[in-house]
Amino acid sequence: MGLYDDRPEPKKEVEQTNTDDSVSVAMAMEFPFRLLEWGIDAESNIIYLSDEITEHTLPEMIQKFRTVLRFNDPSEEKKPINLMINCLGGDLISTLGIIDYINSLDRPVNTICRGGAMSAAAVILTCGTGKRYMSPNSTVMFHEGSMMEMGRVTDVKNSIKWSEVLLEKIYGLLADKTKEDAEFWKKTLQADTYLTAEECIKLGVIDEII
Repeated sequence: MGLYDDRPEPKKEVEQTNTDDSVSVAMAMEFPFRLLEWGIDAESNIIYLSDEITEHTLPEMIQKFRTVLRFNDPSEEKKPINLMINCLGGDLISTLGIIDYINSLDRPVNTICRGGAMSAAAVILTCGTGKRYMSPNSTVMFHEGSMMEMGRVTDVKNSIKWSEVLLEKIYGLLADKTKEDAEFWKKTLQADTYLTAEECIKLGVIDEII
C-alpha cells in the first residue's frame, strides 16, 4: 500500500519482525503509556497535537494517524479519528500538508480544541472533516503569521510572494469550511484575532461546544 493510502489492511497476526508497523502494534499492546507519551490514544482513536508545528510535524502526524488506523478492526464500521488540539501553531507548509493528509483519509477526522488553537492550529481545527468541537473556555486565534527572512533582496521578495500564495490558500480553505468568504478572512487575518467558542460557532469555525 502507498504512503498516502490508509485503507485498512486485512486483519492478520502480528509477525515478530523488526518493522515499523510491527513495532508500533507491539508497543501499543505492551506499553500503552508509551503511545500516550507520543500523543496517541489508540484505544479511543485520539491523536494529540500540542507541540509547535515544524517541518518535522507532518511526518510525525502521518505516523500517528497510521498507528491509530492499525488498531481499527477492518470488519467494523469506520470510526472517526479524534484530533485533540492545544497548539500555538507554527509552519504553514506543514500545516497544509497535515490538512491534505486528513482529507485523504477514508474516514472523518473530528477536530477538538481544548485549551487553545492558535495561528496554523486554528486552520487545522477549522478544516476537520468530521465534527469540529471546542470546549467552553478554549481560545482560537487567527492571524496571517509572520516571517523573519534574511538574505539577498531577490530571495526575500520571492519568499514574500510565496507566503502570499500560501495565505491565499488559507483564505480559500477557511471560506470553504466556514460561513464567511475569502475576503472576510483576508481582512480578519491582518491582525491577531482572538475568538471565544461562541464566536467560533457564529462564524462556522466549529460545529459544537462541548
